[in-house]
Amino acid sequence: MKALRSLTVCGMLTVAWLMTAGGVSAHSGAPVRSFDVQVGPYPVTVNYWNEPHAGQPLRFTIVPRGSGPVTLHYQAEAVPGTTVDAVPVRAQMGADPDNHYGVAGEVNLPVTGQWLLNIDATGTHGPGSGDAPILAASPVVMPEWMGWLIGLLPVWAMLGFIVAQARRAGRNILSAQPMGV
Repeated sequence: MKALRSLTVCGMLTVAWLMTAGGVSAHSGAPVRSFDVQVGPYPVTVNYWNEPHAGQPLRFTIVPRGSGPVTLHYQAEAVPGTTVDAVPVRAQMGADPDNHYGVAGEVNLPVTGQWLLNIDATGTHGPGSGDAPILAASPVVMPEWMGWLIGLLPVWAMLGFIVAQARRAGRNILSAQPMGV
């Protein structure tokens, strides 16, 4: 019975780890995609830090490029392309911990297809607007091996139960035999 509990706990911990593993922090490594965008009079670089998938947040940064630091105030929203049946989605943005003059943000694209990250900036040279392309892929599918692992959990639990019962019954039979035979 103890072995069955250990097996069950290990299985649940493995499944939990597999479901949470693979997350990407906003600034680990290099960006997945980068685009140089002209936002009115302001040249910026838009970095995507993970692949865009429908139903999952797309992490991005907007960093001014060019000579000298420029303080800009940004607003961004994902605008669906002409063939995408959706409404614009406002991005959540805040300070970029890696660049004092940039911003980090994330936007959740609800459906697959072509989108534009529409960026509005206001700075010393007035307001400006520009777009960076986004192609949102289908939602990430669970790997086949994980589906089998989860689907077969009841089978493994039943086998563990049968083995535990057989061991217990075997101990009961051995303890019930007469000693002097």
